[in-house]
Amino acid sequence: MYPVGIWALVPSVTYNSRKITQIAATYHNNLQYTGQDPLKLDTMLSNLKMKLSDKNKSKLHEKIMEEEVRYAIKKTNNEKAPGLDSIPIELWKTMDD
Repeated sequence: MYPVGIWALVPSVTYNSRKITQIAATYHNNLQYTGQDPLKLDTMLSNLKMKLSDKNKSKLHEKIMEEEVRYAIKKTNNEKAPGLDSIPIELWKTMDD
């Protein structure tokens, strides 16, 4: 269930890709550049009942190896939505060849 605050960002359901992109970009820009978190994610995360084990927490501090990144790129399905960098996975796969 989403907190009430999310509905201020998304007043109605939309299937329009451009609108979805605009909503996501606005949210991330607010979060990254102003430090404001309209969804109060820190509060939501602190209320989670499930927590990471110490073993899994330590894995988060390990360096990511180049081979792991190459493997992840190779295994990602084509025609997936690009991330905030707008670079489609097909381009990443081409650059890795």
